[in-house]
Amino acid sequence: MTNIIKRYYYVFFFLCITIIYCFGFPCHMSASRKLADPVLRIGNAKLSGRIENFTLLPKELSVYVDAIVYSPITGQHEYRTVLEQDQTFHLNIPLDCTTAIGSLRISSDTEYYGFFIVGLSQKEKLNLDIKFNKNENSMIITESKGGLGLTSNETVSFGGAIMAFEEFHSPDKYYRMTPEEFVNQELNFNLKERMKAAFNVYNQSERINNYLRNSLELLFFNGKLFQYKEEAERSYRNTTDKVESNYVASEPDASYYSFLNQYELTPQHLYCFSYSGFIKAFLSIKAFDIPTVGNTSIKVWIDEVKGRIKKVLKIDSELFYDLLAANSFDLQLSYENKPLTKTQIANITNYYSTQNSAIATVLLNQNSQLIEKLKSSQDLKVKNTPNVAKEKLMDTLIAGYKGKVVLVDFWATWCTPCADAIKKIRGLKEALKEKDVVFVYIANPSSPKKVWENQIKIIGGEHYYLTADEWSFITEQFEFNTIPTYLIYNSKGSLKDKSIGFPGIKKMQALLENVLQE
Repeated sequence: MTNIIKRYYYVFFFLCITIIYCFGFPCHMSASRKLADPVLRIGNAKLSGRIENFTLLPKELSVYVDAIVYSPITGQHEYRTVLEQDQTFHLNIPLDCTTAIGSLRISSDTEYYGFFIVGLSQKEKLNLDIKFNKNENSMIITESKGGLGLTSNETVSFGGAIMAFEEFHSPDKYYRMTPEEFVNQELNFNLKERMKAAFNVYNQSERINNYLRNSLELLFFNGKLFQYKEEAERSYRNTTDKVESNYVASEPDASYYSFLNQYELTPQHLYCFSYSGFIKAFLSIKAFDIPTVGNTSIKVWIDEVKGRIKKVLKIDSELFYDLLAANSFDLQLSYENKPLTKTQIANITNYYSTQNSAIATVLLNQNSQLIEKLKSSQDLKVKNTPNVAKEKLMDTLIAGYKGKVVLVDFWATWCTPCADAIKKIRGLKEALKEKDVVFVYIANPSSPKKVWENQIKIIGGEHYYLTADEWSFITEQFEFNTIPTYLIYNSKGSLKDKSIGFPGIKKMQALLENVLQE
């Protein structure tokens, strides 16, 4: 579960999003100074735009426009279109809430042009006028109409503020603190200092500032306050003042989490980009010992959860508990890659038929998509690593695919760019399935074995799980230290290309087809 928390902690770099009743500072603003309250409802937001003064460079094949949104249940989703010849773009973006804060990324295979905040609404189309600055090779939104009603000034990305928040480091020796001392130090000093650093970099309208503040709070709870044991032990590993060789921090008891009572649940937290990560981390709190929902009746499960936390937390929101159950189901679907049972489908359909019916739609759609992914990944093979000296490992491994072109993908379960690339390559695998191409995936112990076993179910292809020593040797042998990294071998076993980072689907396809034509 720690791997899940890490994944959601870092995913915030993509910004944007939708979410739900969670913990954050209460805001008392007039209607004109706050965002419209979102409501759980399945629908689409339309987004169109035009880029002024832009000409595609000769070396570029396409310019991509990516909308990034978050579901309060299933997390991050990206939707892509290409810039048309008249410099316009159009997107139809599925949302799980009536309104959402999202982000827009404009790039090509060779250039990065801009990243913006966008306010999306199922009721009103969003139209953007974007101006290209040739001298700076960048873009700005000059006018924003419709959608959630954000002004052009409010579309400026707050990536710098998030970086400032994340990069704040406290020299505190956490291993010397009790859990109670730790939470007091973090809430009363470090969180305030992080917020100060963030808003020294970025200071916008009150409604956008509050959205960012609420999101950063949830991010901090998830990535810091829920991690006392990990933080204390990491602090001890990094100190030179060691007094014992086998220091193990204590696990906080349930009372530790009473700090959450300081934060009021408001509809505005539907917008927080960090909600899904927060709620999944909440489910993993050991002191509460919350069971998976499994085949248990949802109402019975919720009552049991309430009983486990009621002595510590005063949470009355039914929506919170409904989403807690939904996220428990999503852990099964998204992390175990295990389809819903007939009992679970019946429980979901019955329970959500009278309240928050959008949740049932999301989960059942997610289940259908998972079943299709599993069907398309029936070529999955888990291979034993060749029992040879590490110096001969790659040569021996590739020799097993003689007569075939081999794409080797070095990846990890916690690597978001790796996961994004694997999704994009899925279509390429389908296009090349009748040709002699083998897709080989290599991971190491930084990917927990159980998580790795679950994730490869929907990837397919041939998988190897190396030791840390084997991985270290290969990264030195092929001179790379970041992932994803790709090696392409021809049918004779000769290395023909190496790509550090995903080169884009068009370039990847071109590289493979060139090697196939040899």
